Amino acid sequence: MARRRRSCQPKYGRQVRFALLLWLFSATAVPFAATAADGGLLHVVQRGETLWEIGRRYGVPVEELVQLNELSDPNRLVVGQKLIIREGEGRVHIVQPGDNLTRIARLYGVRVQDLIALNGLTDPDRLAVGQRLIVTPRVQRTHVVAAGDTLWDIARRYEVSVDAIASANGIADPALLRIGQKLVIPAIGGGDGPAVPVLVRAAEQRVSLVWPLQGRITSRFGMRWGRMHHGMDIAAPIGTPVQAAAAGTVTYSGWAGSYGMLVTIEHGNGVETRYAHLSRTLVKAGDRVQKGQRIALVGSTGNSTGPHLHFEVLIDGEPRDPADWLPGGK
Repeated sequence: MARRRRSCQPKYGRQVRFALLLWLFSATAVPFAATAADGGLLHVVQRGETLWEIGRRYGVPVEELVQLNELSDPNRLVVGQKLIIREGEGRVHIVQPGDNLTRIARLYGVRVQDLIALNGLTDPDRLAVGQRLIVTPRVQRTHVVAAGDTLWDIARRYEVSVDAIASANGIADPALLRIGQKLVIPAIGGGDGPAVPVLVRAAEQRVSLVWPLQGRITSRFGMRWGRMHHGMDIAAPIGTPVQAAAAGTVTYSGWAGSYGMLVTIEHGNGVETRYAHLSRTLVKAGDRVQKGQRIALVGSTGNSTGPHLHFEVLIDGEPRDPADWLPGGK
């Protein structure tokens, strides 16, 4: 009996040591991970780290990290840089004092009824400060255009509007579809209003915009990482002044979930511009601004992987390609 106890002690000792090492590794494996505003996973680059080491730590291929973060040089990482490791559920808004569904829906260009459905709200008039609201879902569907398909038929099939599909896919003329073409079907965007071609709307609005700042374009309007990117990203150092693209009235200035610090300006005729990931805002809601006036400073707040300005143009609440509105944008 004594011999059996001696033979068991080393075995259990090894098990305890292994369990302890496993616990220590799991507790320290991802010490620099953070949850993004949209529920995704971010990693903050530390001194001496390489993309290969980060990929191995999280079990993500280096190629995927390069694509997710649009890295032009995978060998150059900056200490403190935020890398997207896993995308989240979609854009999330954190309810602020004074917020209501109408204001939030207007801020993100969605419908109040979509916010209610996405978040399962039983009492839309009661929101709690700090409450997380999904405003644009991560899940999207894809439709492959078949012979005889029209955008109106497809919209009716998926119970979304023609405008929503046209906007998500950058379609200027809804009448022109190609057999085999893959269309992203937004998870929200209902309604039965007739589609108006993007180029026709641009001509009707007659709004002249200027560049909000000068810098390198790192991401354009269109599909990115399997979902729609509704604006243009312009890289610039933190603190670079951002100017109003046109005269108008500031409708929002403050924190806006994954947008980070955000300024929105209404220019009339259904035209709105948005300036996101700011480090500081220089205007407040209600201010009247002139074209070229400084309104904010570049930052990297919200769901951002580095210092840049995320610039959006919306027409009647629908995101449009900023390049169509900026001089030399194409």
